[in-house]
Amino acid sequence: MGKVEDEPLVAARHVLAQPVTRKDSRLGTLKLDRSTGELNGSVKWGTRRVRLSLEADDRGGYEAAQLVAGKVVEDQVAWRPRLAEAIVAKMYPLWQEVWREAQKNLSEKQFLAKLKPNSISVDAGGVVEFWFDDSDLFAGHAILVRAMSGGQIESVELA
Repeated sequence: MGKVEDEPLVAARHVLAQPVTRKDSRLGTLKLDRSTGELNGSVKWGTRRVRLSLEADDRGGYEAAQLVAGKVVEDQVAWRPRLAEAIVAKMYPLWQEVWREAQKNLSEKQFLAKLKPNSISVDAGGVVEFWFDDSDLFAGHAILVRAMSGGQIESVELA
């Protein structure tokens, strides 16, 4: 007996295999990651390219997160010093007191220069997460800064 394929199922499989992309003038091309349900891309943040992830709202739409992400990227000249100030206020004393050990002492400016922006994640509710690589200042932990779309920093923590 031969192999019989269900034509509607084959057609559905073909549709699901196609990439889903969305183009945005500020964010570039975003591609749906079906395994996470996020739209992903990359944007320029300062002098680096960072990963961008947008989370869907309760109805599966990305418009709200896309709007917030666009504003954050467009207004990064205001965001970057705000993030730096929050990171220095919370993480520099922690590094000095607990993590520095045998590492060379660094000024606040040198400390900040070691932190590399890695990714930005935005949800439909306006929560923006900025992730930074620590350059081994904290033994490889990431630094997570959680903020609201209006610019208020909610938390800074090791992750």
